[in-house]
Amino acid sequence: MNTEARDCLVRLHETEGIGWMTIRRLADAMGGVDRIALATAADLRQLGLSGRQARLVEAALAGGGAPKRVRPMPSAVGECRAVTVLDREYPEQLRHIARPPWVIYIRGDPAVLSVPSVAVVGTRKPTAYGRRMADELAAGLAFAGIVVVSGLARGIDGAAHLGALRAGGVTVAVLGSGLDRVYPPEHAALAERIVRSGGAVVSEYPPGTLPRAGLFPERNRIIAGLSLGTVVVEASEKSGAMITASLAADAGREVFAVPGLAGAPTSRGVHLLLREGAKLTETVDDILQEIRGSVSLGQSGQTASFFTGAAQSVGDERRSVKPPTPPENVPEWTPDERRILEIVGFEPVMLDRIWEQSGFGFGHLHEVLLSLTVKRAIIELPGPSYARIR
Repeated sequence: MNTEARDCLVRLHETEGIGWMTIRRLADAMGGVDRIALATAADLRQLGLSGRQARLVEAALAGGGAPKRVRPMPSAVGECRAVTVLDREYPEQLRHIARPPWVIYIRGDPAVLSVPSVAVVGTRKPTAYGRRMADELAAGLAFAGIVVVSGLARGIDGAAHLGALRAGGVTVAVLGSGLDRVYPPEHAALAERIVRSGGAVVSEYPPGTLPRAGLFPERNRIIAGLSLGTVVVEASEKSGAMITASLAADAGREVFAVPGLAGAPTSRGVHLLLREGAKLTETVDDILQEIRGSVSLGQSGQTASFFTGAAQSVGDERRSVKPPTPPENVPEWTPDERRILEIVGFEPVMLDRIWEQSGFGFGHLHEVLLSLTVKRAIIELPGPSYARIR
């Protein structure tokens, strides 16, 4: 690998005022990304760059040594690494989207980005049913050895990451900010858990980049691009999840949609996808049947063998993709727990109603609700209310 060309690309990428298209124009003019570092002042003039852009490019080309942000970033969960399109570690799936990022920053294991993956995305304000479906589908994918990709957002994204981790699997979070600016901030601990569990947190944006509304639609192309397919669980018609699904379709990837409650705002997007031909998805088998053995990884030509746990090529290395530890067996319910589960459905039920219908004393009711929460049978929601998740 040409280290000078790589470092030059990172410097250009990190220079404010130089965008994706400017780098593309430089690469086209010079005959490849790896030749940008050879550009002269005359080459830049021929490109018709503005005076400011030309000065910025010249400064980036002239900079010596490794860019500052390529160096390790102190973190409780490991270093920040920059991987460019010139590196063998750059995920092959991502090379084939319309605008592959020139550089991605990674905390965690870069190799997981080249393991077969499926994106699970949806609304930030899901119903209990939506949370349950995201959790169950992600857990099923993880148990099958599939990496679960999502955006670390509130709602469906968070449920998908947690579902994969619950199954002992691997998950990747793609941010719309720098890796040191996790958003939402309450998911910082989840990001650390993802990395510690063998996954990765990824961003196109250099460390220090604050989250901004315009960055999140851009990052959605990376979520779609890393994945064999995108599963949408609850989404309005105009939402980031629908953007991700559209980008997945544009890249020739599968689109899956989980049907929702008729007439609900969070169902309109997924029902539109179903009318447009998305795969109706009720169980993880609906996803696995579509992606099984359908994709070659990298340049090795090996077909996906993640269902058998066989080794796969990642660059010149071989990574063993083993099915994760099975989820814990469903626990036995006590008679009082079964009574509560008869009352609490998959839509939220107010605490007062549960108390009234159970006939339990308030202290004992809280003990039963806590036990069911620990056993991951129900979740507590605002109100206070509770809903089943399995």
